[in-house]
Amino acid sequence: GNVWEWCADVGAVNYSTSPVNDPYETNGSNRVFRGGSWQVTADECRSAHRRLDGFPTYADINIGFRIVLAPTLAPYVPPASLNMVPIQTAPFSMGSAAVAGQGLPATPVHQVTLTQPFWMGKFEVTQAEYQARMGANPSTFIGTSRPVETVSRSNALAYCAALNTAYAGQIPAGYSFRLPTEAEWEYCCRAGTTTEWNTGSVAPTCGQANVGIDILTPCVGSTANVGSYAANAFGLHDMHGNVGEWVLDKSDITTSYPSTPVTNPYVQNGRFAICRGGNYIASGTATASAVRGLSPLFPSAANGFRIVLAPTLPITNP
Repeated sequence: GNVWEWCADVGAVNYSTSPVNDPYETNGSNRVFRGGSWQVTADECRSAHRRLDGFPTYADINIGFRIVLAPTLAPYVPPASLNMVPIQTAPFSMGSAAVAGQGLPATPVHQVTLTQPFWMGKFEVTQAEYQARMGANPSTFIGTSRPVETVSRSNALAYCAALNTAYAGQIPAGYSFRLPTEAEWEYCCRAGTTTEWNTGSVAPTCGQANVGIDILTPCVGSTANVGSYAANAFGLHDMHGNVGEWVLDKSDITTSYPSTPVTNPYVQNGRFAICRGGNYIASGTATASAVRGLSPLFPSAANGFRIVLAPTLPITNP
């Protein structure tokens, strides 16, 4: 009662039918206010009642608001051409003892909390996108819808810098286009799962991802068009296989994960670059969600990248 109160959401007519964490609607067409007012009946003052008929500039004698001091929300929606998926964060368990011997240490399993929402590319960056932005296509397996590969980590960072220049003044304050951190990448790859792969407890089949059956038997033998395989629960494609994906962190090889819970982890104190997700010839545990691939800094036909629009981080060790 008293006055209706504006909410931050721009809501859809119906709620999601699935469980959600930290819900915040930004893609609907209805401005939301709650709580009823002195002008309406008690029925419209119920806790769950929602009014969805407010326009951005709508004002009335029975509408007000109250404030919260809370985590910053990002109502911005990236351009549709960038194919980015909004990611709402929650604590998750990072790492696995089952991938020992595959790249960098991925133990101990520890709780990670990411505190800020962000967006991740629905697909790996394609050759068409890279060509349009950078004026060149270094890939070995040519195809406009295939992921760009034979790109170094420095090439990937330069692509992100070009995006930031192109969209300067158009993205949320404190956010930038960049490579994902290891924690952001693994959180998005797992997409709520706790199994070794987001497809289940056994390695993906050739019908689920562009990987290898074994070291001598790849499913395809080259990269595939992005989005050729089903997305995970977050709506992200090719998180297992296709190309290994550069992340922002660097490692000194020997350091294990921390044994205590951490918040927004990001490591820059090593000299070795990291790729995640396996690639089109990787097989078995080499494609698992927790595997941390140690990659040379120079280009490889097995490595590409995807972008995030996320809180800006310093790159002290490019």
